Amino acid sequence: MKEIERSVICGLYFLLPESLVDDLITYCVSRLNIRSTASLMGHESPRVRLTGRPVDYKLEFKLSSGDYVEARNPEVTQNDIRSPRSDPCIALFPTSGINGAWKMLNLKTKRKVLRSVYKNIPTTPDVIVRIMNEMAGARPVTFEMMEDRYIGNEDNDPIPSLT
Repeated sequence: MKEIERSVICGLYFLLPESLVDDLITYCVSRLNIRSTASLMGHESPRVRLTGRPVDYKLEFKLSSGDYVEARNPEVTQNDIRSPRSDPCIALFPTSGINGAWKMLNLKTKRKVLRSVYKNIPTTPDVIVRIMNEMAGARPVTFEMMEDRYIGNEDNDPIPSLT
């Protein structure tokens, strides 16, 4: 779990806000649950055993946590050229639904939204990096903070908060 968290944090172009740590953990758990291990009978992943539905890897791995995407705004229904049809968002975690929806952070409203129509933007613009760094504020998440969450928590107790 810690290895996945570290790799995601290292791959980000911006500082991770403390408010998104729970979403990072949800992302990491979803990645762990689609792994098959030799100890499971039939070599099925835990998610497949629970849901009975095979994982669609094209949808599941289309994005990664922290990716910048332009997500379609479902509230825009008019055919007006002046109204934007998409919002800038940061991908948080997949919802494991059939339609490939992801929970995202809408950067305009700073609210978490669910979107299934989106376009991954391969480069993160400087303005997005600045917005996310401002959200992180004076206390961004560090490796040491993530490590402290696991110290003394070997009994699989719920993970304590960062505060």
